[in-house]
Amino acid sequence: MDKTKKFLIILFPFVFCALMAIFLTSCGILEQKTQLQKVRLNEVTRSIFYCPQYIALEKGFFEDRGLEIELTTGEGSEKTMTSILAHQADIGLLGTSSVISVIEQGRANHPVAFAQLTQRDGSFLIGRTPDFNWDDLRGKEIIAGRKGGVPEMVFEHILKKRDLTPGKDVKLLNNIQFDLMSVAFSRDIGDYVALFEPIASRLVSEKHFYSLLPLGLECDPVPYTCYCATREYIKENSEIIQNFTNAIYEAQKWIQVHDSHEIAKSIIKYFIDFDEELLRECVEKYKEIGVWTENPTISESEMQTLEEIMKECGELNSEIKYEQIADNFYSENALNNIN
Repeated sequence: MDKTKKFLIILFPFVFCALMAIFLTSCGILEQKTQLQKVRLNEVTRSIFYCPQYIALEKGFFEDRGLEIELTTGEGSEKTMTSILAHQADIGLLGTSSVISVIEQGRANHPVAFAQLTQRDGSFLIGRTPDFNWDDLRGKEIIAGRKGGVPEMVFEHILKKRDLTPGKDVKLLNNIQFDLMSVAFSRDIGDYVALFEPIASRLVSEKHFYSLLPLGLECDPVPYTCYCATREYIKENSEIIQNFTNAIYEAQKWIQVHDSHEIAKSIIKYFIDFDEELLRECVEKYKEIGVWTENPTISESEMQTLEEIMKECGELNSEIKYEQIADNFYSENALNNIN
């Protein structure tokens, strides 16, 4: 055997081991990159009102930060809050008033709001005739959502500003399940209904009803819908909360620089029963109203406004400190670290 063959025979095991080491290391890196942390997210309802969330999902902003989102829909703040407290969901997207109510009940491991998504009411007042002034509501029945929910309380607040007293001048129907409000109205229950998009636009397009006005312009900004998690979950999963907030902020920024056509095209898979043009119109309406926050920070003064509305509606009896309700640590980090 010549020297060259001997050399190759001696060298082969070392080369083989080196190549295997490189291969296994590469596989390890690949596995590490594809290994995502699962986050169970429960949204209160499926609505274009939560458009930035669907952008974050569709554009891969969560995945880019190592998160795999398992999205479920609660169909009501009470159900979403229950899923959080029962550890069936890690993070919830729901009306911030639900967080305040749980804190007032004295629960130790209560949820905390850590990122805000919407700042104005996203519902539209739908009527059976095209003409409207506020005095038309006098003596009428209005399907307004669950008693104590943010939509219902904000609507009560708006009515009082217009010198209409709920229970006296108008009757609010609060006994209809949130996802059945449009169905009830189409079956001749109530004279008016307050609905979110895209349900509001579809009801108007399919029936002889009329969209009268956006309720979001009738009230000052409040932390209408926020992401929340229990104190325990936030403490044990700080990195997940930060990455989640970063992804939401990225989506909020994306929406600001893209038009309604691009947004509608990006979220259509989350609204498969709706036409893309209808979605575009809904997005445009929400852009005009300014329902979405530009970043996830939660304003203390706007939280105070929400608490005052809750007291006005008889849904809050004590003073809850802002620090008990909200934690801006993660949203401020997102603002400082994302260009």
